[in-house]
Amino acid sequence: MFNPNSQQSTLNQVDQKAEQYMGNPQELEQKYKQNQQLIDLLALQKIKSQKEAAAREMALKMAQQTGKPQTIEQQREQQEMTAKANRLTPKGCCYYCEERFPEGDKKLFCDRDCATDYEEEQRLKNRR
Repeated sequence: MFNPNSQQSTLNQVDQKAEQYMGNPQELEQKYKQNQQLIDLLALQKIKSQKEAAAREMALKMAQQTGKPQTIEQQREQQEMTAKANRLTPKGCCYYCEERFPEGDKKLFCDRDCATDYEEEQRLKNRR
């Protein structure tokens, strides 16, 4: 028969074991190989899942900090901006809003919004 208290107790044991061995999962892995306890295996899986989640989060943060696009839409926008950049040359200010850049700055646009607005403006001009 299903006993919710027993299940909660097992989850608590897994949590405690995972916390205890978080800094040294290899030790827990050795322990599991010796005694084949389900609690040890579940704790190992929890540690592995937490480390993978932390690695994914760190990779996402790094990508955001470097401006590397994450979604397909962002990748397309980046490709369009790159293609446009290959046709345009820096002129010392934003091609859309004409905000001045510091001396020697090679940017074409202030940000993605200006680049998108410029592109839309050019598209409308070409339709006329």
